[in-house]
Amino acid sequence: MVNELNTAESTHETMFSEINKRITDPEFLETTVKNTVEVENEAGNTIVLEENASPMTDEEAEAYLMRYPDVQSVVGYNNIAGAKENWAKTG
Repeated sequence: MVNELNTAESTHETMFSEINKRITDPEFLETTVKNTVEVENEAGNTIVLEENASPMTDEEAEAYLMRYPDVQSVVGYNNIAGAKENWAKTG
């Protein structure tokens, strides 16, 4: 039992040590915290989504349009690219 506890404690210490190294590494923080996703709209403009967000699939954009008629009135009934852009801007 003591050996199992020691092994678990050692594993946790190693894990926390690695986490500590990463969170104090400026390069890691720069690339992780500023992780953004860029999508291009119909006009060819690049839109940067919120950190760690993923772009919508076409199916998700279609469902988004169906669920929110106000978005349809802004971007158009079947405007998948417009729905993606609206979601990227407004969430």
